[in-house]
Amino acid sequence: MAADGRRHIIAIGGGMLWPEGQVPVHLENALRLTGQREPRLCALNTAGGDDPRSALLMYDCFVGHPARVSHLALFPMPNVRDPEDLLLSQDVIFVGGGSVANMLAVWRVHGLDVIMRKAWQAGIVLTGSSAGGICWFEGGTTDSFGRELRALTGGLGLLPGSYRSAGSPVVETPLETRFLGDPGCARRT
Repeated sequence: MAADGRRHIIAIGGGMLWPEGQVPVHLENALRLTGQREPRLCALNTAGGDDPRSALLMYDCFVGHPARVSHLALFPMPNVRDPEDLLLSQDVIFVGGGSVANMLAVWRVHGLDVIMRKAWQAGIVLTGSSAGGICWFEGGTTDSFGRELRALTGGLGLLPGSYRSAGSPVVETPLETRFLGDPGCARRT
C-alpha cells in the first residue's frame, strides 16, 4: 500500500531515460510513494519477450539502492512457482516496454490480468513505460501489430480512457478520434 493510502499508477512513454548508474526518475518516484525504507520492486519484461538483459539491467541499476528487486519472467515458463504470491508481496510493480498486445495475451493465459487488478486494489504502486504504460488503460495506440499504429482495446482497464505512448503522432489521428475518442489522455469518470 502506498504511504498516502491511495492507489497510484505511473505510466510513461517509451524510450525511458535510464541514466547509467542511476535509478530512473519515475521508478524512484514510485519507490518513494511506498513510504518503505526497503521497498520491494518486481520487474516484468513480458512485452520484450523476457529478454534476460532487461532483468540484468534492472538488478544492475539498483546495486547499492535499498530497494529489494525481483523479477517475474513468463518465458519459456514462469521463473517462480506462484506468480500471484510474488506480485502481491511487492510494494512496486514495474512493467517494461515491447509488444503490449503480446504481453496482454500472455498475461491473460497466466492469469496476470486478474493478479494485476488485485495488486491495484491492494494499493501496490504500478508503473511502466511504453507497453508498461498502455497496459493499465482501457486501450491506446500501438505498433504491436506492425509499423502502422493501430488501436488496442484490450488493456487492463484499471485507468479509463486511452494512452498514447512515445512514438505516436502528437497530432490527433483519425484512428484515435474514431476509436478512442480522447487521444493521448486518461479520462477520469
